[in-house]
Amino acid sequence: MKVKKTYRLEQETIDELEKLCSDSGKSATEVIEGAIHDAIRLPDTERAGEGWAQTVTALTEQLAVKDDQIASLG
Repeated sequence: MKVKKTYRLEQETIDELEKLCSDSGKSATEVIEGAIHDAIRLPDTERAGEGWAQTVTALTEQLAVKDDQIASLG
């Protein structure tokens, strides 16, 4: 069942939505519903892409090095 709702969005957001609709051939409703479903289903790290995973890995490795340095001081 579809329910009609009204939301206020910034013009920049509307412009981006219209471009997504044009590029994908989907209606605004389809694009918005898809974005909401993706936001619910996908963890943040999957949405952020490979770059995010690489950053987390690098920082984790740096923390391990620092932990070793701290342990050697004690």
